[in-house]
Amino acid sequence: MNNINFYGMRTIILMKLKIFFKEFQYSIIAPIVSSIIFITILSVISEFYTLTSGDNVHFMHFVIPGIIIMIIIQETYANISETLIHMKQMGSFNDILMSPISGIEIALSFIVATLFIGLVLSFINLFIINLFVDIHFYNIFRIFYYLSVTAIIFGSIGCLIGFVSYTWDVQQSFFNFLIVPISLLSGTFFSISSLKNDW
Repeated sequence: MNNINFYGMRTIILMKLKIFFKEFQYSIIAPIVSSIIFITILSVISEFYTLTSGDNVHFMHFVIPGIIIMIIIQETYANISETLIHMKQMGSFNDILMSPISGIEIALSFIVATLFIGLVLSFINLFIINLFVDIHFYNIFRIFYYLSVTAIIFGSIGCLIGFVSYTWDVQQSFFNFLIVPISLLSGTFFSISSLKNDW
């Protein structure tokens, strides 16, 4: 435990969070606008068509947590992978590699920063969406748990892609062909009871 460079890890985490808040137009406002557009479209559609979650729950109350998770999946992956590729292309990633900090510590620092980013984005989205749709919180612990696990998993995938790729092509291909289908088809818009038992 004495060999862990906590100061270096803290520096990387603070650097990543500083970049996140500095580029708020892309990192905060864009996901909020995206989730509001989704909710607006689905609420208008639900007025004309009978959309159900299959569990006798109002469709908007069912779909809002799925939209939040969808935004977190996409943003935690994209945020960390784009940062790493951008740092490689600018040459600033070499400065981190030359510092007295191991690769595991670098990866953990970026993943912890992504966890904070995912939680911040989710609670900002919840606050904004709550202005339009009345949201009821039944279990705060589960909210923290699922948001944290989602941010860690997809932040780790983004970190891995950011470490192994040097071009935007690989990052965007992985995003378009794996991350987006997972985020859209993982139960965001439909209940698990609507699937066949084989799935």
